[in-house]
Amino acid sequence: TALELMAQLPRHALQPDAITYNAAIGACGKSEAWHLAFDLLQEMQSVHLHPSIITYGAAISGCQTNALWEWATEILLDMEAGNHRPDPDIAAYNAAMGACAAAGEWAYAICLLKRAQDVRLRPDTKTYSTVIAALAKSTRWELAFVLYEEMLGRGLTVDAIACTAALTACEEGGKWEDA
Repeated sequence: TALELMAQLPRHALQPDAITYNAAIGACGKSEAWHLAFDLLQEMQSVHLHPSIITYGAAISGCQTNALWEWATEILLDMEAGNHRPDPDIAAYNAAMGACAAAGEWAYAICLLKRAQDVRLRPDTKTYSTVIAALAKSTRWELAFVLYEEMLGRGLTVDAIACTAALTACEEGGKWEDA
């Protein structure tokens, strides 16, 4: 495993660096050992390595994979707090919104969309698709349709996820004529 490989580094007179931690955090986040990704993030800071946007992105993506919306938003807030932390980019917000969507927390996904806009990030197709899909799953068809229209109004490319989610929202709302 990634952690076993990291543990072997000192035996070869090697010390883990930021790239090593990024890879291990990413591997843990995609596995059943997601909780170890957070331990590694803290360990990284304790050995005076500064996590990059890639590090935080890997941790938040692990949250998305495992529907850990509370952890994802906490990491995002930690990034926003500064203290030698990188500012979150739209990819970090998208992953956190994905964690909210996976957990059925559509209201938090909308809050993160608003927050991203408030900090002057430009939501992209993935941003809208993620939130629209979360709304469609929760039968919030009115909001899903509003965001779909907003996405179109911003000139963003509509992907299969957004289109399918908008159609599902119309179906759930009995709005077949809007489909």
